[in-house]
Amino acid sequence: AWTTSRSGNRTVGAMLVAFAFNAVLMKPDWLYLWDAIDLCVFTVIAWALLARRPPWVIIAAVIVETFNREIALVLSFLVFLEGVVHWRQTGRVARMFAGFVLGVGGLIVIIALRRAMLIAEVGPTRWPGTTGPATLKVLIWNNVWYFRHFFSSKQTFIADLPQWFFVGAVAARLFWDAALTRHRRPAIWMGAVFLLVCIFGYAMEWRLWLVFVPYLAFVLSEDSQGRSLPRAAGSPHKIERESR
Repeated sequence: AWTTSRSGNRTVGAMLVAFAFNAVLMKPDWLYLWDAIDLCVFTVIAWALLARRPPWVIIAAVIVETFNREIALVLSFLVFLEGVVHWRQTGRVARMFAGFVLGVGGLIVIIALRRAMLIAEVGPTRWPGTTGPATLKVLIWNNVWYFRHFFSSKQTFIADLPQWFFVGAVAARLFWDAALTRHRRPAIWMGAVFLLVCIFGYAMEWRLWLVFVPYLAFVLSEDSQGRSLPRAAGSPHKIERESR
């Protein structure tokens, strides 16, 4: 937060925002060790995107995530797509090659780890019809039903309101950043992850939304400094000068 806001007060504010959202989303009945690793990895990724760190920072984070969860394959694909754009602009293939290696190598590592360490998938055993990590199933209609169920009773509404408030805030912020601010690249990255969670994840498990906490905390800390301004005000360089 310090590297994006350059303010001690804003950094503390971002930390408090992150703490509050983490406290809301970390429900003890659905929280695992790999969720904490996710949170650390996506903190690095959000920081690298917003602070415009070198590509190797994101690549290193993706390598770590490969040993944690399959979402690393999606991140590898995003690295590859950025590499394609970079290749078309500069003629250099290093980023594109890195994304390809991350994807293929990550797939090999994930399959090898699963075969070596997976004993049984508990989910399908306890809840028939569900899927475990060995399969991929479109769950968006389950999530739509769950969202409708959110309004079914006062008790459900009160219990799940913090989660849906956070999800709505993230969706609105990603749309705002992608359309109106200089954070289009970070918003596209996190937007892709957001769609992935909506389509293939169980949205009712609050822990899945933890990965968006760092991004939201960082951009809110920038907003409080007035550094994230609409592109309509001028070029990115002009915006940077005006915000200072």
